[in-house]
Amino acid sequence: MTSETALTVKKNSFYSPGASYDANAVCTLLRNPHIARNEEIQLRLYGKSSNMRKYYLSQLTDVVMVDPESLAAQRLGGADFDGDMIKTIADNLLNECVKRNYEYDDLNDRSNLPLLYIPSEEPVARNANDWHDRFVTVRDTFSSRVGQICNTAFDRSIIAYDENSNAEERQRCREQTEVLSILTGLEIDSVKSGVKPDLTEYLVKERRAHNLFLKYKSLLELDRNHAWYEDSPQKKIKQFFTSTDWSKVTSNVERLPYLAKQLKENTKRLNPKPAKDSELFTFAAKPDWKDSLDANILSSVGFLIQQYEAVLSRIRACRAPIKNKASQNDIDRILFSRGQEEYIDSDALYAAFSKLSLERISSIREELKSQLGHLMDKDARFDFLSEHLPEFEEYYDLLSDFRFGGYR
Repeated sequence: MTSETALTVKKNSFYSPGASYDANAVCTLLRNPHIARNEEIQLRLYGKSSNMRKYYLSQLTDVVMVDPESLAAQRLGGADFDGDMIKTIADNLLNECVKRNYEYDDLNDRSNLPLLYIPSEEPVARNANDWHDRFVTVRDTFSSRVGQICNTAFDRSIIAYDENSNAEERQRCREQTEVLSILTGLEIDSVKSGVKPDLTEYLVKERRAHNLFLKYKSLLELDRNHAWYEDSPQKKIKQFFTSTDWSKVTSNVERLPYLAKQLKENTKRLNPKPAKDSELFTFAAKPDWKDSLDANILSSVGFLIQQYEAVLSRIRACRAPIKNKASQNDIDRILFSRGQEEYIDSDALYAAFSKLSLERISSIREELKSQLGHLMDKDARFDFLSEHLPEFEEYYDLLSDFRFGGYR
């Protein structure tokens, strides 16, 4: 028997049966949609798993469980109380960025983490037999002002983080930006409650000029196929730069389009002059050139190349995401033909194998071709999998079953 204490997840940990993270990995949990930095928390993946937990919960995917006595759920705005979606991210760079927002070194120290509470109101009761009340209810349900709120919050943040503006004005706009973040959540929740937050103070009373960054962004998104009587998008962008007095623009965010334009105009085009082959690697003519190299420099360059290859692999993986899952229908068909559709989920398979790098996938495919994988017997398949995919031992039986086109 396992004691009750051993079955309890630690307060600084979360348990996710279908997660493909490394054991005890630190992850940042974000509410989705992410409203403010007060709706994020860092927890450690709970690596220990009892046989009872594996038996009852191992088939679950895309589920995150936390200790009921911790404040993790409240920290995420009650994200686990009504089935809201959250994101779990194990990227070291993002974790370091999030960690800098708080004054703690240990995940166990959570005394200073504030909780963001979004107030809620009672839904408005209307007369179902009144046509006007029905119209108002439908209008409020399907009319969303989230975009307006976000643009207004962005306008305020331009001033709030402009070091050249007045200190009192910065503080006022900073507080308004935080309030608008909460109003965004209320606007989203209004679809369920029918209660719209009052935005008169922000969307009607106080209006400032359309900020230059959003104006430039909208110009870039103009349709190139314009009417003959309209100015072309290129001409509108040119007028945008010439009609703006950039010397009076103090916000660095709003100055970005102008600075980028200046950088492009004042950067000389590089005219490379490739060296001749006879001039390259002249040092290699000496037989002992390797012995004269500095070991410290070699170590530094080797580490730099290793980091470069890791980043390059990450960029390639981001540029080739799993979008359409072209073979997913075939996989579902094979699982159905075998009678395994209730025990194995194709989405879980995609999630499990998505952590493999593109380079490793390519090498395994080449090995399959060279060794004629479709002609292997079952023992040879097991040997191949144990050699090339040792961390996926739980899927060996699945990948070795070639019935109903299972080789795919």
